Amino acid sequence: MLLRVHAGPHSRRHCPVSIQLELPPNQALILLQEPGRRPRACQVETTSAGSRLWWMLSRLEPGQTMDYRLKRVAHRKQPVSRWRSEEIGPGQWQIALAGVPVMLSAATKDEAIPKIGPFFAPGNTVEQAIGGLRISAALSGISHQRTQVSTMRPEVGPVFARLQRRGSWLGPAGEWLADERVTCTLFATPARLRLYDFDVALHAVAGPVRLATDVTAGLLRIEPGSGPQSAPMRKLTNSSGATTLEEVRDQPAVWVHVASQSEFAIFDHPSNPGSPNTWRIGDDGVIAADPFAALAQWRGRLVDDPPVLAAGEELAFRYRLCLQADDVKQASIRAHYLDFAFPPRIEIVENTWQ
Repeated sequence: MLLRVHAGPHSRRHCPVSIQLELPPNQALILLQEPGRRPRACQVETTSAGSRLWWMLSRLEPGQTMDYRLKRVAHRKQPVSRWRSEEIGPGQWQIALAGVPVMLSAATKDEAIPKIGPFFAPGNTVEQAIGGLRISAALSGISHQRTQVSTMRPEVGPVFARLQRRGSWLGPAGEWLADERVTCTLFATPARLRLYDFDVALHAVAGPVRLATDVTAGLLRIEPGSGPQSAPMRKLTNSSGATTLEEVRDQPAVWVHVASQSEFAIFDHPSNPGSPNTWRIGDDGVIAADPFAALAQWRGRLVDDPPVLAAGEELAFRYRLCLQADDVKQASIRAHYLDFAFPPRIEIVENTWQ
């Protein structure tokens, strides 16, 4: 099978790419970059629609294409993985990259609203520079009393590591309100760059389910580090060109960028309800994504208050966190955002196997 990646009008650097394919279960594959048939790491994700093939696009200039040959093999030697997953407590998982912890299920099954969030420890350039930044992702509801965790599952491979939590929202009397899925995916990038994807989905089982919009919790909440390496924000910008706290706070934007000792940016996917997202910034430096402030209409209904899910309805959000250890130009932030919001197109040139 021959696959062709189209950069489109944008420059691509360290960009995750994927395509949905029909693949036999547990099929061993190798991915070869043309010309020269240079091996490239790839990873297959099982989805409800079948199989999705992932790999990293290192570099592709605007207007250019790159070809890859996907081959089926009888068996394949397991590639050496830089990832390690470890259960460090009941229902708690830690994922390390090259020996450094980079992702943690920061909750136990007894917490009312368990969250998945990466944490950063000294020992790696980006993690050390960030100085203890903590991120969590979760939704909350008006009648939501606690989340009963059903699974906390790690997944590691040559292209990405992932931590997924599934749980059920329970009401005041223990009634089943909704099913929630929170997924954090970290891609294999160079040491001075980290890309985390956060996917949060809620499916109402028994409606109506009223969502809370308390930004002290936040759908995606980022807390500044509190360790000796932490530092206050020295620069704050967004996709609209704002450059001060007063201009960025409580304003809609598809991304917001913060510089302290290191650099991080948060990207709001254009498919999210209410996009562009509004960014809440507390006096303590906490940044929380608030998609509901800009959500004037959803599913054809006007929304005056927090959105209400009827039984059977689902609400889903996607965000990407981009961490960089170096001083970052706005053009670089915009490029990483475009990789997330408008990834390269992948064409199947030959649908036959060699």
